[in-house]
Amino acid sequence: MSVFPCRSDSKLFIRFFVVFNVLLALFNILSFRITPYNQKPCIVVTGDGENYTAITSHSREVSWVRYPQPQAERKTRISGTDKSQNIKMTFENWTAEVHGDFILVKNYISAVSLPGFNESVTLTTQGTYPYLHHAEVLCGRWDGPLSVAVYAPGTDLPVVLKIIFFLQQCGNSCVSRNVSWHLVYDMKFGPDVEELKNPENITGVFSINCTAGMEALNLSSNFRKVHKLPYPINLLRNLARLQAKTYYVLPSDIELYPSVNIVSRFLQLVAREKSGVTPAPPAPHVYHLPIFEVKTNVPAPTTKEELVSLLKENKAIFFHKWVCDQCQRFPRRDEWVKVLPGNNTLGVFQVTKRKPPLTAWEPIYIGTNNEPLYDERLTWEGKRDKMSQMYELCLLNYDVYILDNAFLVHAPGIKRIDNNDQKRRMPYIAQNNRVHSRILKYLKTKYGDRKGC
Repeated sequence: MSVFPCRSDSKLFIRFFVVFNVLLALFNILSFRITPYNQKPCIVVTGDGENYTAITSHSREVSWVRYPQPQAERKTRISGTDKSQNIKMTFENWTAEVHGDFILVKNYISAVSLPGFNESVTLTTQGTYPYLHHAEVLCGRWDGPLSVAVYAPGTDLPVVLKIIFFLQQCGNSCVSRNVSWHLVYDMKFGPDVEELKNPENITGVFSINCTAGMEALNLSSNFRKVHKLPYPINLLRNLARLQAKTYYVLPSDIELYPSVNIVSRFLQLVAREKSGVTPAPPAPHVYHLPIFEVKTNVPAPTTKEELVSLLKENKAIFFHKWVCDQCQRFPRRDEWVKVLPGNNTLGVFQVTKRKPPLTAWEPIYIGTNNEPLYDERLTWEGKRDKMSQMYELCLLNYDVYILDNAFLVHAPGIKRIDNNDQKRRMPYIAQNNRVHSRILKYLKTKYGDRKGC
């Protein structure tokens, strides 16, 4: 084999090539701002005119950049059942906030119709992409606005946006009219905030066929499972609740369907209390809605008469009866079933407090944003995520008013303990128990002890 010496011009070319690439790399570093997630995350907060602000929490330092106002309307191309149609959604008034390790995107898509502050009750809820179809059921039964926070890390985000766009285009008209959507994702598992102004960059151009249904979109993502991300349920509860535009709110879960006409009847009840027709509550208080489950393939009842009929036929039971009965046991609940007010009335069945034997009670209630928030260190997987909030209400001497003609019913299917699921959740349960103990100790120090709590 012959060996040929390198020519001098080849050596010169190689040196030039190396130097050129080094200079090019330095140029790229200087030309593009690289902001690591664990240092100074850049957020964009859009506003009116010149009013741009950067919002942070936990004293986290944030650098911010002013961008031009986004277009009033953006169109995502889709196809309908017969011809091409357009989804029109407004992306001009949302804000983004760094909150610990998360990005909170508030009012990413706002409801078209929002009532006045004292004119309605907002149902606030949260979920991940497999549960978002329940939002359409909720708005079909709830005669008021809804505020929905969605956890969407990584590849879950484009799936979430496609589902929301589908519901806006193909679902009940109440979705676009009454539902406001908020997004949450981990800073290290999500896009730059700037990208949210152009959702088509996240979802890509895609087709929707309303007749074929949501399944035709082939939506799936196993991002949370692969990265073993627990569900930060209380973070989302608080986000959805704090974005409500009404004085009264019902923080609930996305699979709990309300009986009909609650809002109008509740506002009449409050008006009677204010006018003195009904005795005014003497202490701080909230209004509890009893919760039930029905068998699979049994339609969720809309009125108390329907519910009572299903209970008599053994097609309905109290919520979590076979999972955690004490978590939903309220005073005189067997008597509650026997009271049948007129369908157009709503009153108070019982006034109680969260005291023994109700210390494990996790009621869902109509209240206000004056009530304490949920502790965001507690995850859904770890259970007991609402108990510390109820303990705080007890320390603050709250009364719980149990409504006589309003209720919630879980999406059809009776829950039972799943041993495999329980085993999977054990590390989270242990963590929640430790956090729960610390929370109770802190709250005692903050408010002082109260007998019975």
